[in-house]
Amino acid sequence: MTSGVRSTGPGGWVTKVAGIVCLCLVPGCGPGLYLIDVLPASAAVHGAEQSGAAEWSPYEYWTAREYLEKAAEEANEGNYQDAIRFAERARDMGERAQRGTSEHRRAASDAAAGRPPRPARTAASTAGASR
Repeated sequence: MTSGVRSTGPGGWVTKVAGIVCLCLVPGCGPGLYLIDVLPASAAVHGAEQSGAAEWSPYEYWTAREYLEKAAEEANEGNYQDAIRFAERARDMGERAQRGTSEHRRAASDAAAGRPPRPARTAASTAGASR
């Protein structure tokens, strides 16, 4: 005895459920894209915090934190494009804070050891070195 419910083929309940799920997800692209950007931003800010950037690169660190907070605020208001933009800025500033912290610490350890200061690395010099 069959139940009379088709589960496969065109018009089956599996197809209908899949269609409804797809229709429900399309308007929800903003939160998904925001999460894709906010996770690396949060990791960069956390990494900067763990590296001591609040002491060694305070401008970059606190700017990154403020951008991350603003991203969360915009996401809570449903402004996902603005939230994504602030999350990207937070990631950039968090990474910059980490680089600045490592450079400041290196300079401080060189000075403590009596070594001459090393030339500062710029974005142009590090971009050429990675090729």
